[in-house]
Amino acid sequence: CAQNKSASIVSGIIRNDNVALIISNMLQSKYGVDYNYVWDWAHYGWNDWEEGVAVMSKHQRINTDNRYISSITSKYDIKSRKVIYGSFQTNSGIINIFSAHTHWRTSTTDTEHNSQINKIKQMATEKEQLNSVSGTFLCGDFNVNPTSDYPWSEGYNTMIYNGEYTDTFLKIYTDANNKPAKSKYNTIGGTYPGRIDYIFKKSNSMFETVESQIIFTPTIVGQISDHFGVITKVQKTP
Repeated sequence: CAQNKSASIVSGIIRNDNVALIISNMLQSKYGVDYNYVWDWAHYGWNDWEEGVAVMSKHQRINTDNRYISSITSKYDIKSRKVIYGSFQTNSGIINIFSAHTHWRTSTTDTEHNSQINKIKQMATEKEQLNSVSGTFLCGDFNVNPTSDYPWSEGYNTMIYNGEYTDTFLKIYTDANNKPAKSKYNTIGGTYPGRIDYIFKKSNSMFETVESQIIFTPTIVGQISDHFGVITKVQKTP
């Protein structure tokens, strides 16, 4: 979720071409629904783009935070990565949502990617202590494919280790991690295609997954990025 460094500031750190701002304005214009968002950026992309992550909701925002999860924190290094958090009051209770974009594993001995996964989980646990939370969701581009051979799949396994989190898409499509990988489950194509975008639900959440789907493909809604999106529907358990 980016903005160009040359665009005009409209509020705080938000520029007039910020993608979260554009989407929220489109939702208001088309549906008459006000979505609020929280956004921050981690590094420059191609020298011009302030690349970040966002959380959007039509529900009342209670709290927000962001922090670096990478060992590198320079705006001029693509390895710099942040996670952003928003807490929202809904009719089903308070929901914590985290949006992340982790760096990919660079070698078999690399520990940075797995460290970033653990830091996201640590932050989620920390934020659960602030309120009585009905659900916690960790979302985004985790740059790890569950069908890759170990250790390239380590970050995904760390995410769902011991059943602390569930992969909501896998809950519906139980063969999504089977080998050989099925291209219909890819969320990115190109030279290294695979399923790397997720919505993880903390297993102690008071919600169950009822639907999940890959969207923004050429045949579903339409392609808007080099990534496809994941949409998941949950409902509060009785």
